[in-house]
Amino acid sequence: MLKKSRKLNTDSLAKLSASVLAALVGLLLALIILLVCDAKNAMPGFLTLITGGIRKEPLKAIGEILYQATPIMMCGAGIAVAFKASVFNIGGGGQFLIGAFVGIYGAIKWEFLPGPLRWIVPLIAAALSGALWAFLPGVLKAFRNVNIIISTIMMNYLARYMVNSLIKATIFFSAKSETQAIPAEATLPRLGLDKLFPGSSANIGIFISIAICILIWVIINKTTFGYELRACGLNDSACKYAGIKEKRTIVVSIMISGALIALGGALMYMAGTGKGIKVYDTQPAEGFTGISISVLAGNSPLGVILSALFIAFLTVGGQYIQSHGFVKEIVNIVTSSVIYLSAFTLLIRIWFDTMARKRQAKHIQHTEKGE
Repeated sequence: MLKKSRKLNTDSLAKLSASVLAALVGLLLALIILLVCDAKNAMPGFLTLITGGIRKEPLKAIGEILYQATPIMMCGAGIAVAFKASVFNIGGGGQFLIGAFVGIYGAIKWEFLPGPLRWIVPLIAAALSGALWAFLPGVLKAFRNVNIIISTIMMNYLARYMVNSLIKATIFFSAKSETQAIPAEATLPRLGLDKLFPGSSANIGIFISIAICILIWVIINKTTFGYELRACGLNDSACKYAGIKEKRTIVVSIMISGALIALGGALMYMAGTGKGIKVYDTQPAEGFTGISISVLAGNSPLGVILSALFIAFLTVGGQYIQSHGFVKEIVNIVTSSVIYLSAFTLLIRIWFDTMARKRQAKHIQHTEKGE
């Protein structure tokens, strides 16, 4: 038991170290980019980036960090669930868009719903729509062994074109290039966060996201389904002999993943910022950002909370560095570099594992020689 506990602590430390090191590498690259663009203002801009704008407008910046973290936290949690079953859900962009559209549609059109149900029911509908949208790729993977990456990418395109068509259809919305803004009674409650963080868009969504991440961690680590999920991810062939229905596990895992990502889309657009979905020419970035967040968190739902807050912190800081003369495009390059360099987490963890095996092998050799 002691050895097992020690191994778990070592693994957790390795994951944390890999995530921290990957983040530092990303920040170093960000500094290099700023130096190349404008050496004079690079250091002030970098300091603003890594302080998240808190030095300039502390309360507003914190509130914006919470708002920005909400949708990508859901995306990261959704990707992490799928990854646990070795299902690579690359369809986050489409699922996010579907959830956002259904959430906005329900909030605008379902005027018959009373009180808090005006925003609760659209959120539930958005999550269900994401689960249904992810169902087909899951079934194709489980029962026909269709490449999940290809099928989810194809679903991204279908989602984008379908939502674009619905936005343009005047039967649903009056504007032909953007959806209507959600009415005040259907927006997410602020719970006093607008007074605590004046000028920001912080709302109840951050509490919903954190609560769901904690719930997902409990399900994965403390329930029979979570055990089956992890077992399927480690060795799907062995699952058959253990009596685990691996096909069902694959389908359910990607449906949960799609539901969480779609919920993130609804939480983003139902925040009461007055923003609607525009006709997209590209996929929403949140789906791919969720992959980086999950990898940075070591596919841990609890780690996703911290990863999402970190990425949101950088995003808000990136908005403030424009005050140092950096154009918007440079800001996007800097923040994107940090986000996508989180993929180095996997390489760093592999390096940690290799070094640990070498140390263990040397220890065994020394022990045998001593004997």
